[in-house]
Amino acid sequence: MNKIYQKNCDYCQKYYEGEGKYFCSKSCYFNNQIGKFIGKNNSMWKGGKPKCLDCNKQLSHYSSKYCRNHAGVGKRSSQWSGGLPNCKFCTKKLSNRDSNKCLKCWNKINIGKNHNFYGKHHSQKTKDKLKIIGINRFKNFEERIKRSAQSLKIPLEQWTEFRTILKEQIRKTQEYKIWHKKIFERDNYICQFCNQRGGKLQVDHIKPLSIILKENTIKTIKEAANCKELWNINNGRTLCEQCHKQTDTYLSGALKYAQ
Repeated sequence: MNKIYQKNCDYCQKYYEGEGKYFCSKSCYFNNQIGKFIGKNNSMWKGGKPKCLDCNKQLSHYSSKYCRNHAGVGKRSSQWSGGLPNCKFCTKKLSNRDSNKCLKCWNKINIGKNHNFYGKHHSQKTKDKLKIIGINRFKNFEERIKRSAQSLKIPLEQWTEFRTILKEQIRKTQEYKIWHKKIFERDNYICQFCNQRGGKLQVDHIKPLSIILKENTIKTIKEAANCKELWNINNGRTLCEQCHKQTDTYLSGALKYAQ
């Protein structure tokens, strides 16, 4: 016959009478055993989850050494090909993988006979192309600024700022928005060139805005509000974005219109 014990349970501290020598039930026995083998109490304990070797962030897997942000960086990446190259002459690290010389060494070496274009000259066709593209456009642009500043009697330093700021202020006014909407409603939101309805529609000035400001010598918003030519609906037309770019007055084309 099994011996019957009368004592308090070692786990739950309840008084019991039964065959258990230390615990009142099997649940108390297993709960006590589980506590002994968790964490550092386990004989297989190896220090817990590892940390990233770069940022000391705790990892979720025991076999990993780096976190997600540092796992495939630099030499640890599967596509690592040696990193950025160094200059052949001064051993300076370069910013481009395809280059083999830094800018200073390239300027020292590619001088005179060592230059790739040494002894070569542009043909007459390429010279004509460069003229058409506008190789001297910066000088011509400075001359246009001086003439326009003299005609408006504005200092040369303030001319560019004045012109751009005035246009932006006019486009933000309520009168300009009303003028903009009236042209859309008149054309029924249809491009006047390709007959496209809807999409990215824009209002094109038949006579450019900059020329109207210049001819009427408009320098303030009040003067722009009183100018009848500026708010004339017949001077606007509805165009899509592509057709607007093909017009003669688009962006720099306004200068050709003035000439």
